[in-house]
Amino acid sequence: MVRVKIVEIKSTTDPASRLEGKQVVFAEVREKPKVQILGETEEARIVDSLVQQLRRMGLPMLTRAELRIPKLVLFLTEGESEEIGIRLEVNKTYELAFREGKIELKGVEAL
Repeated sequence: MVRVKIVEIKSTTDPASRLEGKQVVFAEVREKPKVQILGETEEARIVDSLVQQLRRMGLPMLTRAELRIPKLVLFLTEGESEEIGIRLEVNKTYELAFREGKIELKGVEAL
């Protein structure tokens, strides 16, 4: 099982049936690994402390963001989208599992 987030939903038309639908793009979400400053010197501790303070200030290049790894693209007609039984929304997190030849998708409650 992996956690995925919908990163894109766009309107599409099935080329064979001409039915309107949507393309849903899921990406696996992982936390970026923490960068460790090597060394136990006083200078290393000072630099680490400064980096931590800058992260708390929200500097984009230093904030810990998530890694998004493309995982699954679904093309659904409107009917298929309703049959799934869960609301598909951009930036929502879901659990994706592959079991016994099936793909299972479950919504995850916000923390």
